[in-house]
Amino acid sequence: MRLRTLLLIAAAVLAALHVAGVLFARPVLPTAELLLTAALLVCAVLPWPPAGWHLPVATAALVIEAALTMPSPPSDAGYAWVVVDPSKIDRSAVWRAQLEGFAPVWAALFFVAVLLLAARRSSAGRRGFGARRSSDARRGRLASPDGSAGRRRGTLIAAIAGATLIAAYATVRVAEVVLDVHERAATRADSFDPTSMGLTAAWSVLPALLLGLAALTLAASTSRRPPPASDQPPASVRDRRLVACGAALLAISCLPWIDTGLEAAQLPYLAGDDTALFDHWAITPTMAMPQPVLAITTALQLTAYVLVVWGARTWQGAGGRP
Repeated sequence: MRLRTLLLIAAAVLAALHVAGVLFARPVLPTAELLLTAALLVCAVLPWPPAGWHLPVATAALVIEAALTMPSPPSDAGYAWVVVDPSKIDRSAVWRAQLEGFAPVWAALFFVAVLLLAARRSSAGRRGFGARRSSDARRGRLASPDGSAGRRRGTLIAAIAGATLIAAYATVRVAEVVLDVHERAATRADSFDPTSMGLTAAWSVLPALLLGLAALTLAASTSRRPPPASDQPPASVRDRRLVACGAALLAISCLPWIDTGLEAAQLPYLAGDDTALFDHWAITPTMAMPQPVLAITTALQLTAYVLVVWGARTWQGAGGRP
């Protein structure tokens, strides 16, 4: 069995261990995510030297994020009420905690952005991933006896529909925050400014929104079947679809991150919570499983990374060298 296959199998096992630790809020193996991303990085650079830079660079960002967010050893102190004095809160610690919480989103966004850049570079006429078709093919002048043109249109329509749903959900969530704050401002003097709260909410959902749109763009650009005249082997087409599936999973994972961003924004009096569909309480936490939504989100992201690295093995270089 090839080394890359063994590493991908190990990455899948480590992903399961990490998701289990997130679900039960008690890490089974604290270094599971770090080892997983390191295994993916080794897959990205094999065979050495790598034919292209984009996949190793994109995967290196995941390794850095995993190292920065490695969970602390579990505590045996149990549960207890804690009284917090607002005057003694370290605001810099709050900002650091929020930035650390959004590290998975920024790392995923960088991961997708680098792959999109590679797709754009490879579309400049070189064979392989994202190879450009002729001008006649782009204008629909070449016949598609296998129906590939219709499938490409279907892929584009699905991507546009998904992007519309993600953008609409983010817009509704931000609008609900503004309306709630405005309604309270009309009845009470101790309210907040609706405009500033709206800007705070919009900034909070922006990383997840960008991740969803970029991931759908990557999925659409990789899932399209090459033109009939293409010389891409069937394995390359199959691997492109693996990348597309991984990108689609990343797009789905952005929905819980939209609600997580609004929760981290510390909005007043639960503003906008009525329209939350994917927040922490979408699946009721229990003492046994305190983080079910976060565990599902983590599983989607890690599965997406494994699929993308697995599928990208045949278009390592910008020139699409298998």
